[in-house]
Amino acid sequence: MSKKITPIIGRLQNEIKIKGKLQNEVKVSGRLTKGGKGDSAYDIWLKDGNTGTIRDFLNSTGDNHFLHNQTLISNEWIVNHGLNKFPSVTVVDSAETVVYGEVTYLSKNKVKINFSGGFSGKAYLN
Repeated sequence: MSKKITPIIGRLQNEIKIKGKLQNEVKVSGRLTKGGKGDSAYDIWLKDGNTGTIRDFLNSTGDNHFLHNQTLISNEWIVNHGLNKFPSVTVVDSAETVVYGEVTYLSKNKVKINFSGGFSGKAYLN
């Protein structure tokens, strides 16, 4: 598949360089075919002799993450995550709907999230 796409990408890059500016529209033609089904990263991890659940696999990847459960209804959440970094934050309410709030990093291990109204839910940090 990459052999078919590479010439198209090369031509696009050359056209952009020749014209000296980025074009608003680019027409790409050609036939792309869907590849066959392959093993998931989890399946490969198991085939390499590892054992465990998908959660165990995710924990083994080295990407630190933290799940905060906010059980009390509040418009301000304080999250002590211990990740020693400034993580991205995604919040969902109890219906699993994404909710946007104002995130303030108090330190590499503590985040404050403010919302316009109080609710309970979860904050995913990674």
